[in-house]
Amino acid sequence: MSILKVDSIQGKTTAATVAMPAGTMLQTVYGNLGNLATSSATMSSLSSLNITPKFSSSVILITVQYHLYIANINANSWRGGLVQIKRGSTSIQTDGGKYGTGIVQDTGSVGRCMIYQTLQLVDSPNTTSATTYEVFGSSNGGAGHVDFNNTSSYSGGGGKITLQEIAQ
Repeated sequence: MSILKVDSIQGKTTAATVAMPAGTMLQTVYGNLGNLATSSATMSSLSSLNITPKFSSSVILITVQYHLYIANINANSWRGGLVQIKRGSTSIQTDGGKYGTGIVQDTGSVGRCMIYQTLQLVDSPNTTSATTYEVFGSSNGGAGHVDFNNTSSYSGGGGKITLQEIAQ
């Protein structure tokens, strides 16, 4: 015997949707991040991805994974890469700024850093319209060369972005 329990169903003459319990994953979209080799402090796009929320009350879980390679770090110097995530033209990080990964080399030899970094944010776009999320990268302060998602060398790999709509 099976039991079907439903809190709310909307008929064909309305929005034809079913109210989902909070925390239910409604949809997932994903894509690849592009490569970026830069020594600039100016943010450059790595990729963008669209999602159209089914409900205006939903939140979007954003997961970004990228590979960062920083080379030629000389003694007593600091190098870093910064990542910024925007919804449209608005930065959605809690501090309105950027997330960074860096390394300090404090010995006499040249150093390197290779790391996969994962960022997760929850955003409330409050819309059922197509919404664009874009990932940007730069060298922190333009202080040195950084490579994002370089798949051709440095044992690196491509980056990914995943957007997941979650019912509230």
